[in-house]
Amino acid sequence: VDDEPDVVRMVREMLEALGYEVECRTSSHQALQAFRAAPDRYDLIITDQTMPELNGDALIREIRCLRPGVPVILCSGYHERLGPEIVAELSIQACLQKPIDIDTLGRVVQRVLSAAPLG
Repeated sequence: VDDEPDVVRMVREMLEALGYEVECRTSSHQALQAFRAAPDRYDLIITDQTMPELNGDALIREIRCLRPGVPVILCSGYHERLGPEIVAELSIQACLQKPIDIDTLGRVVQRVLSAAPLG
């Protein structure tokens, strides 16, 4: 989930090149609506922090109400700093700083998914 279409396209291409099935949204509200419709469909949520209307941590809070254990990777730009209190409060499995490269993305996604409970 990212409000910048170019970022969404780039991350989608990287994840697909790594062999993952990807569903993307450029609206946090649309992402939440899709998650509400089928919360068990998703193995991992990757979201940007800074988005209009519903930012990343607010989106994660909503998702956690629906499915508390879903793994989450929160992304932020260089100018943003994610406080450890937010990371702990939301049980975020990883944080990535933008710009994201395929090697880092691949390592972090693999680590987060391998640590996630099955089912």
